[in-house]
Amino acid sequence: NKFYLNIMKKYNCLILVLLMIVSTTSFSQPDDHFRGPKRLNPEEKNKIEAKKAAFLTTRLELSVEEAQMFWPVYNEMYKKLDKFRDIRRQMESNQIDIDKTNDDQLLELMNKRIEGREAEVKLEKEYHIKFLEILSTKQAAKLYKSEMEFKRELLRQLKGTRNGGNMPPPKPH
Repeated sequence: NKFYLNIMKKYNCLILVLLMIVSTTSFSQPDDHFRGPKRLNPEEKNKIEAKKAAFLTTRLELSVEEAQMFWPVYNEMYKKLDKFRDIRRQMESNQIDIDKTNDDQLLELMNKRIEGREAEVKLEKEYHIKFLEILSTKQAAKLYKSEMEFKRELLRQLKGTRNGGNMPPPKPH
């Protein structure tokens, strides 16, 4: 009977997290950096965010109370990080023709890129402290490891989808 209750708590937690993710992303405006052929549309982004939420919730073994405190903070951090990453994405996605851009403009873009990365690190440090107020040290460590695992698995799945295959979801540890 305890096993069944534990499963139901995790299931309820997962449903709560998915509802929180869907409600915050469904009512927000589409991000500017998702324009263009290489960017995800908002629907694809929402699906990936929901998968990520389920993946992290399972890996971190969040209780319902922890999930209620964690996900708003986590989502807030990522909204802020997205703003810093726009310049870097422009440089890396070949939206800027380096050969046709003058040196002063390139220098300004490179400096903004570095400033953006510095701001990202500062923000990550700030939210690291906030995460430790909500999560245990082990859960925070699992968060960082699980984010990397999710990104790797997502890239593997995207590559498999482009090649006509569809990879299965990651196995929980």
